[in-house]
Amino acid sequence: MNLPISPVAKRLEDAAKRADKSLKDLSLAAGRNHAYLQQFVKRGTPRVLPEDVRVTLAVELDADPDDFLDHSVKPTAPRIPGVTTASKLGRQKAGPRSGDELDAEIVQVPIYDAQASAGPGSLVEDGEPIGYYPMTLNMLRILTGAPIDQLAILEVRGDSMDPEFKDGDLIGIDRSSNRMTGELPYVVNYNDMVLVKKLSPDIETGRVDLISVNPQFPKRSVDSADQLNIIGEVIFQARLLRRRRGY
Repeated sequence: MNLPISPVAKRLEDAAKRADKSLKDLSLAAGRNHAYLQQFVKRGTPRVLPEDVRVTLAVELDADPDDFLDHSVKPTAPRIPGVTTASKLGRQKAGPRSGDELDAEIVQVPIYDAQASAGPGSLVEDGEPIGYYPMTLNMLRILTGAPIDQLAILEVRGDSMDPEFKDGDLIGIDRSSNRMTGELPYVVNYNDMVLVKKLSPDIETGRVDLISVNPQFPKRSVDSADQLNIIGEVIFQARLLRRRRGY
């Protein structure tokens, strides 16, 4: 279901038409999957475009990044004073650093209220992060080689991916990895639901199967990858022995 278009989405749509550029091409230029900006314009997902996307749009459309920022949506995530955010770190120049320096560098990985569902699914509530998960840079580099500013954390809801992912698990996703490369776990937006599933594409037919690990849940299929908005690949998880909601 398409929602009423927001003023920011309308500005984006109009600017793209003036520049004779498609939302698909702009999405790819921003390092997102081809349907990313189409979802933003037609469905309001995400609620707020991330800073890196707004900067890319400004360059591509000869505009100001603030033209694509909805100032009516206020960020609610508290930051820890003196701790580097992942987005800021991702823009820093790389260079040789000692192990002690990497251990001392604490990165705040953003937590999003998109509530990745490993069950019936949840409506997307994406946009600004609701909190941050502090991790040492050294630990992140042990876990993944993904760009730091493209990492995000979501919480799994449901048991369709049990035992691989259990209800309440925190999963780290690489938002720069949004193209299918086989039967790997991905977080996807499908029919306004955010799901964590394994994806199995059929090269000949174009069909994509969304596969649950739990055999009690049947696989879902879509006729084309265009019906999926791939948010990112699951690259690590955290499981608490004592369940505690909230961050």
